Amino acid sequence: MAFVFAGHGGQWPGMGVELMAGSEAFREELVRIDEAVRRRVGWSVLNALRAPEEFAPLGRTEFLQPVLFAVNASLAAAWRALGVRPDAVVEHSLGEIAAAYSVGALALDEAVTVVTGRGQAVVPLVGKGGMLSLELPPARVEELLAPFTGRLFVAAVNSARSTAVSGEADALAELRDRLDGRGIAARPLTTPFASHTPLMDPLRAELLDRFSGVRGVRTPTPLYSAVLAEPVPGDLLDADHWYANLREPVRFADTIRRMLDDGYRYFVELSPHPSLTSSIEAVAAEAGIDAVGIGSLRRQSDGHDVLLRGLGSCARPGTRPTGRCCSRRAAGSTCRPTPSPANATGSRPPRPPPRPADHRSWARIWRPATYPTGTSSRRTSTSTTAASPISPTIGSPVRSGCPAPPSSTWPWRPRPRCGAAAKYSWPTSGSYSRCRWRWTGPYGCNWS
Repeated sequence: MAFVFAGHGGQWPGMGVELMAGSEAFREELVRIDEAVRRRVGWSVLNALRAPEEFAPLGRTEFLQPVLFAVNASLAAAWRALGVRPDAVVEHSLGEIAAAYSVGALALDEAVTVVTGRGQAVVPLVGKGGMLSLELPPARVEELLAPFTGRLFVAAVNSARSTAVSGEADALAELRDRLDGRGIAARPLTTPFASHTPLMDPLRAELLDRFSGVRGVRTPTPLYSAVLAEPVPGDLLDADHWYANLREPVRFADTIRRMLDDGYRYFVELSPHPSLTSSIEAVAAEAGIDAVGIGSLRRQSDGHDVLLRGLGSCARPGTRPTGRCCSRRAAGSTCRPTPSPANATGSRPPRPPPRPADHRSWARIWRPATYPTGTSSRRTSTSTTAASPISPTIGSPVRSGCPAPPSSTWPWRPRPRCGAAAKYSWPTSGSYSRCRWRWTGPYGCNWS
């Protein structure tokens, strides 16, 4: 199993704030990084995360890059607290700094030096360049870039049909007009400068000076670098490497293919919102290999229960989700089955009761008297006791906020899935249509 540290793209105001309340490991690591950033540049990561959207400084790269580093590195601590420990780490662009720190190849102060120096150095170039994402093969993109030699470049290859272009802002605008005329979709990326191109060359002397004191060390956990598309020893993570991390194209698809060849099958993306899992699964599908990409947080959904649902994605039907189930050593079939009495008799496990959920409060405990049978069930009691984020047991604390259903009829037909839970909206009009009802089945299976 590998941790995948993402770069730009997944950020959103308030990311990780809810998880700070639900994961002590995440909160403690974030506080440690916040203190290191304060010492280095004099501002607070925590303040940036907690700022209202209209005041959040995430639109400025000198703030965004350290904040993303802090959140992604803290997510690694949260996953480890759940028992999920990587056999290797891999990165995409900016994510390599958090990856190196998470495995001990860089000390915290060194990692903060790199990420803050990188963010400050590119400020003069902000607005002069940018990036586009094209759902095209790299060879086809190279053909489209032929008229823009020296102005536009292939900056990242994420899968066989996902390529990022970077370069001068006016050239990008011209390219997008040409693509629109041909009916080819192009999605602008949030990076506001010509990252991963020779246009970064004017920053070389400044960056080498900023990173001159950085000295990585070897660690037992392999770090697969998308700069080289292979594992890089920690003692080679010097100033030249960190400059190359900004200047050279991201060979993410080649790196994932190398990891698949080396036997990795589970990839946990550490980011505020998944941006790489689809590329990982596309690379694996092209190679004819079954692999699983697991996200950590999602936009506007970053509580501890989101991590637990990701943990459940590691389990197979009839197994209890644990960190061991995610490990490469367990990728075959080594997760321990946990049959219920119903399973032991060969019958289907009982259907869990419905439980209301919204995205804001934790307040009530719903304790149904029986499982729904036939087509109806009724809730029998509630409590206003404060609740923990999530539990796989029936009648456990859950989120509240949606009204009770308008009748005792359950008009949907859910299907069991071990792993990520799909969600079905209440099929009526009015206030009920805005509420979602989630069922969590026993033994790691989510029923939605």
